[in-house]
Amino acid sequence: AVRFFKHIGIDYSGAGSPKSPQTGIRVFESASGNWPTEQKPASGYNWSRQDVALYLLSELSASSPVIIGIDHGFSYPDSFFTQNNLKNWDEFLSKFALHWPTCQQSIKDIRLQDSVDPWHQASDDLRLTERWTAGASSVRQFAIMNGNVAYSSHAGIGWLIYLRNQCRGNNIPLHFWPFDGWDFPAGSSVVVEMFPSIIKRRLDCGEIATQWKSHQLAAYAMARWLSTTDNNDFLDKYCSVILTASDKAVAQKEGWIYGLL
Repeated sequence: AVRFFKHIGIDYSGAGSPKSPQTGIRVFESASGNWPTEQKPASGYNWSRQDVALYLLSELSASSPVIIGIDHGFSYPDSFFTQNNLKNWDEFLSKFALHWPTCQQSIKDIRLQDSVDPWHQASDDLRLTERWTAGASSVRQFAIMNGNVAYSSHAGIGWLIYLRNQCRGNNIPLHFWPFDGWDFPAGSSVVVEMFPSIIKRRLDCGEIATQWKSHQLAAYAMARWLSTTDNNDFLDKYCSVILTASDKAVAQKEGWIYGLL
């Protein structure tokens, strides 16, 4: 049986300010098993990160559960947790919000204000899921400029905190995978981290690949793969990541790229 009413794929960007529209942010949505279609903000042009958060909150507030795949990291490497005595993802989020108020300011401005803050330092440390993934870079490596996951991750985590707080405050069931557990709860919406370059290789996108720009294709591929996988009753299979108990405990703090077994 299909688990989710909608399957949403978001290709993210950490450029500019939280309220500034970005060509690199693309949103595709598949409803009731149909092919994904591109969604636009109320302005009809490009999404800002604030626009995306408000759109997602509206989708999460609906009665039917949705699954959302987002192209950025949700957490830091375990080495940072150890160095700063952080026990779990919620502790990480509460500290992150203090050091990275990315719902109000750009990443560039935050780093300029206090470049010696350990939370603002670049690092090559990889999460376990990144070590399992060819071509992945650290969520803390700011020096890489093209397609930088560090910028999109730091810009996006603040909005994950916003959605988490809003849903908890309004009793909206929302599961951040795998931080809240490795299984998708019945009746709950789910947010997962995804890596479009993996997903695109699994799909035959045909003419669409030549019609759309890379950001559009990335968001489309995530939404389509989630929808197809759900329609084949296979989503739960990708929750069963084969890890040792100790690695699974690490991944529950660091996060995991959904679809990577």
